[in-house]
Amino acid sequence: MNDIANIKNKCIRNRLTYECKNMLPIYNNIQVLYDEINNITTVTIYKDSKKYTFKIAEDYPFRPPKIYYNNYSYAELLKMSGRAELLMLKKIKNRDCYCCTSFCCSENWTPTTTLTHIINEIKQMKKIKRDLINKMLADKIIAKYLICDISLDAWLF
Repeated sequence: MNDIANIKNKCIRNRLTYECKNMLPIYNNIQVLYDEINNITTVTIYKDSKKYTFKIAEDYPFRPPKIYYNNYSYAELLKMSGRAELLMLKKIKNRDCYCCTSFCCSENWTPTTTLTHIINEIKQMKKIKRDLINKMLADKIIAKYLICDISLDAWLF
């Protein structure tokens, strides 16, 4: 967190100082690096084996940062892998896509959104994806081994 003092933009410096202080009790390993050449601040938060990285530009908090989860672009993780995933998401969660409610979408971003909100969204999105995978696997098991009148879905979901 020692690089926060080097951030030239006072608004970003104050905001990140406040956010990092609030996150310290939960996430004890927070690194802040400031790139003076590109005016990009990189905040990396470690929790257990998870790594959340935020690339924050000069227009933060009015624009969302670039988000990475375990070195993968979060925007890429939100993309649908196929029609089956889209149909399953619609069936289970009544959503048309992952991005429609994500902070990655500029329309959902507000200046009051914090890095903690984004981390919570990532956790929620992981749970939704895990539920979809479980549903797809359950459907395969039902099709192969069970009769149609047993409601495995009601028990699982």
